[in-house]
This record gives sequence, C-alpha cells and structure tokens, in this order.
Amino acid sequence: MQHKELLRLIEKLKAKQIDTEELARLKRLLSETAGTKELLSDMQLTFKDLEFPEEKQPVFPQQEAVKARLLYELRKDAPVSKKLRRLWPAVGVAASVLIIAVFLLLNKKRQPVPAAITWQTVETKHGERKQVTLGDGSSILLNGNSTLQYPRENLENIRIVKLEGEGFFEVAKDTSRPFYVAASDFVTRVVGTSFNIDSKIENTVEVNTGKVNVFSVDGAQFQSRLVDIRTNQRQFQQQIEQVSFNKAILEKGQKARLTGNTWTVFSFNTKNWHNNELVYLNEPLQQVVAKAYRFYGDSIYVSPRLSTARITITFRNKSADQVVKTLSEITNGKLIKDKKSNVWKILNE
Repeated sequence: MQHKELLRLIEKLKAKQIDTEELARLKRLLSETAGTKELLSDMQLTFKDLEFPEEKQPVFPQQEAVKARLLYELRKDAPVSKKLRRLWPAVGVAASVLIIAVFLLLNKKRQPVPAAITWQTVETKHGERKQVTLGDGSSILLNGNSTLQYPRENLENIRIVKLEGEGFFEVAKDTSRPFYVAASDFVTRVVGTSFNIDSKIENTVEVNTGKVNVFSVDGAQFQSRLVDIRTNQRQFQQQIEQVSFNKAILEKGQKARLTGNTWTVFSFNTKNWHNNELVYLNEPLQQVVAKAYRFYGDSIYVSPRLSTARITITFRNKSADQVVKTLSEITNGKLIKDKKSNVWKILNE
C-alpha cells in the first residue's frame, strides 16, 4: 500500500496542501522505495540544500540534471517486483513534479511576507478635543467622543486613517500619495485639502478648501480590504470602487450627507464646531443635544415628545449651560438639572 500513500502525498505536494509531517513522510517513502536509493541520493542533497536558513538564499541549479537522472534510473532494469515496475512511470512523472514543486514551494516560503499595519489610536471623551499631527504634516482636530487611528509608519503609496466620530482635517498636499479617511459606512479620498467629517451622528462630509471624493461602501467588505492594505496599496482605489455603492465629488463650500447608500449634496456657508460655533439648521432636538453632548460633555436628556422638534439656531462661544437653557426655551420645555446624576433634563411641560 506504500505506493498509494506515495502518490497521494505527491499529489498533495503538487497542490501545495502538504504539511510538514507529510512532507517528511514523503521524503522517507521515496528514500526507502526499492530501486530508487541511488537516485534519491541526489534528491536528498537537493532537499538538504533547500533547507538551509533563508538568509543563505539557496538556489536549484541541478533541477534538469536531477530530473533527467530520475527518468533514466526509473527506466533501468532493476531486480524489483513486477508490481513496483508497473508503478515506475507514474512515480517517475510524480517525482519529477516533486522536485519542481518543492523548489517552488520552498522558494515561495523564503519570500518575505509584509507585516500587518500597526495602528496608533487616539481617543477623546465627551467634551474633550485633541490635535493630532501626522508624519506628512497633515493635522486632525478630533472632536469629543471620537476615535482616530493611523499607521505608526509611513506607507509608500498611500496615506490612510480610520475615524469614528468627528474630526476636522487639514491634509498636506501630495499628489503621489492620496489621503484616505475610512469610516464605517464611507471612505473619503483627497490629495490635499481641508474638510470636516462626522461619521457617527450625521454621516456628513463638509469641504472647506479643495476637492474631496466620497464613496459609500459595504462596511464588512471594506474592512477586509484594510487587513491587507500594505500589500494592496496600488490597488486600493480600485478595491474601494469594487465595494462602493455610490460616489460624490465635493468642492469648497459643499456638504454631503449619506442616507442609506445615497449621497445628498448641498451648499453651506456656515462655520462649525472647530471654529467654536455650533450651527443647527432644521435639525431634530435629539440630534442637536447629541452634538452638544459630544462638544461640551454635559449629559442631556430630552423628553420623547420634544425629541423630534426641529431646531434652527447658531451658538457662538456659548457655555453648555447657556446652550441647554436656550434649547429648553425655544421648545417650550422645562429644564431641570439632576445634581445627583449630573444630567440636564428638557421635559415636556
């Protein structure tokens, strides 16, 4: 039954599905098979050469010579059983494949596998802001309750960060290395511009200078692309397009909001939180207080009956107390401060 095991192992090696123990077993079977010991003395040397440490970079100059010797030896009349002799043609072909396959397999193994990216993480609490400067000179002002991740080392062909929450970006221009901001549902691509991204409450991109490309994406598929990003830098743009549903191009003074998989683009001429201004244009009260909580850090509870009330107002350099009191007044709500839980409550009177 050894010949069946021998052929099975060679087939596994040919398909690159053989493990270390099976490879050792294959070598042992070949060396023990009657009539092949003289031949396999050459093959054993080949295996030995290939198993040198990687830094020695072994080569395989005797491939054709060993293959020719293999076929010659297997055709010689040797005092072996008729059953084994019938198997020699198959063993000859399979063993020649073995030499080439082992060489290719081990040579591939020697090729260095790029290490996975190590991400540096910056987080903010509600009411906290942090400034992050990247190695290329780009800067990000991170709003409260947000997380930014960026590679510890520079990538050769692209620049990329991951954002959960809100951040204002001022990206240094570099046309040879596009800059990507990856959020859970969309990706933003620029080469050098300033813009604001809110990926948690509104799903919006707001352009202050330059031009921005935004792609709505399948989050799960996109995350799988991020795992191998170091080896796929040049194909990263194509991969984004493969998993995207929709794309929009924004210029200075334009804002895009993602609803489902669809971008809605409109103009804006207001400042934003990074200018110490909070601008709300026909937004539900529940969304307004969520943004205020992120910016100020004060917890605010809103009565369900008031949560859908639409608000249009701008706060410039106002304290949290002033903002909450104003919101309660324009919604005809009753404002209570729960000192025990330190929570503002806007209740329906």
